[in-house]
Amino acid sequence: MSAEKRKRKRSSFEDDLSSNIMDEYWKVRKQYERKIAVQGLKSFESSRKISPKTVNFNFVPLQIPEYNQVKDNQSTILRRAETGSLVNKCPVIPLEHVESTPPMQYWTHTEANVIAEDEYTLSHIPFLGDSVDDTSFCLDLMKTFPEGIHGTKDGCGEYINDFILYYTVKAVKAKLKDTDLKSIFKYVYQCFPNKASKHELLTMYPDLQQRFEPETITRQEFTNEEGELVANFSSNRLLNSYEVLLCHKCFAYDCIMHNATIADGYGGGNRTRKRNAFSERNKSKKNTEVPRPCSLQCYMTVERVKSPLSNQKDNTSKRNNLYIDVKGNENTKNVWTPHEESIFAILRKTGEDDFCKITKMLNVCTNSSNKKTCIEIYDYAARAGHYRLV
Repeated sequence: MSAEKRKRKRSSFEDDLSSNIMDEYWKVRKQYERKIAVQGLKSFESSRKISPKTVNFNFVPLQIPEYNQVKDNQSTILRRAETGSLVNKCPVIPLEHVESTPPMQYWTHTEANVIAEDEYTLSHIPFLGDSVDDTSFCLDLMKTFPEGIHGTKDGCGEYINDFILYYTVKAVKAKLKDTDLKSIFKYVYQCFPNKASKHELLTMYPDLQQRFEPETITRQEFTNEEGELVANFSSNRLLNSYEVLLCHKCFAYDCIMHNATIADGYGGGNRTRKRNAFSERNKSKKNTEVPRPCSLQCYMTVERVKSPLSNQKDNTSKRNNLYIDVKGNENTKNVWTPHEESIFAILRKTGEDDFCKITKMLNVCTNSSNKKTCIEIYDYAARAGHYRLV
């Protein structure tokens, strides 16, 4: 297809989309004006029937108490020279003893700069004086603000509000199913440039849907009636509110300075992962305190078998393989629910490799009668790829 044909096809698509937007706009606008004429008129007439209530106020004259001036308890201090002659004389007023306030702590407001989002539209033209040429100044502003200055573009010359905007876009979206919202709002902005910018129109649509048709929004349930998770959600999704909204540096919600998207924020750094007690015991021989298994079903009781490579002549590697003997009848017992899998992923996010501690926390967070053992969690971590057996 040549460039000229593509250009014709694109222009025809733009014309069709603009005409569809304006057609649906007039339909929704007539519906809105009819709704205002019916509901708004009834509300206005009902408000006129209500007679204003008169409130009687009993004014009591304010009596100002008379205060008698307290006389100063003056005394005179004299200063004499060695010869006995009077040198100076002045009155002295002693002050009463006032108890000092106890030491206290209080919070004070500290101003801080806030990172704001880039503005694509200028709300008004600033006045810099009569000597400044407005034409050249506006041309310079157009380079800074790509979507222009508010009020300078007329578009179709008609008004639009949130109600008309939502139902117009909804009708166009249902009519042109292959067209995405970004393209629809692009031409909505061309018709109504003073409503909002292109970026704001795209982000306004979910809020308008929640406002006018909340029943059409399908909310995903995370937990069931027993309080357990209904699916194996990722840890990032479950901890999204804590990672993004709560700032662990300034303890404020929706912090812009230290959010998870910034590299030096709380969520940007990689957490250090602790080594488990089993690998720590094998690595550090100087440690006098040897960790003990928590039970007979602990992962530290796994039999350590030497690697088959150790029988070769070139035995340079001292690494051993760990084999877990899982019986066939235990496979049916070791069934993981979505709630247990999600909680395990969250516990692994903390950087803990001690499966004894993970087992205790997992059994506390689950309501299942079949409590997990260390060896079952250790086996699941190896099979799921959360942990590499070394």
